[in-house]
Amino acid sequence: MLKQRLSLGVSVFIGVLSVVAADMLSPLAASQRDRARKRFSQGELHFEAGRYDAALSAYKKAFTLSNLRGFLLTIGHCYARLGNIQ
Repeated sequence: MLKQRLSLGVSVFIGVLSVVAADMLSPLAASQRDRARKRFSQGELHFEAGRYDAALSAYKKAFTLSNLRGFLLTIGHCYARLGNIQ
């Protein structure tokens, strides 16, 4: 259980770091960056509430908007929680 919580904490940190990095490094338009940040925040709320399907959808939209690879780990954690590990 502790290992899962630690893993979740690390993935959340990486996701947040990705969003921050987008502000600093990405040439995205401000509106696109804001939409990606909003989707990420929605994903976090869903993930914390155990709604992994909804979180997955929000994280994927954030990734599509930002193209930041850090989101892929967070997306992977959703798949793991859904039992979709291959």
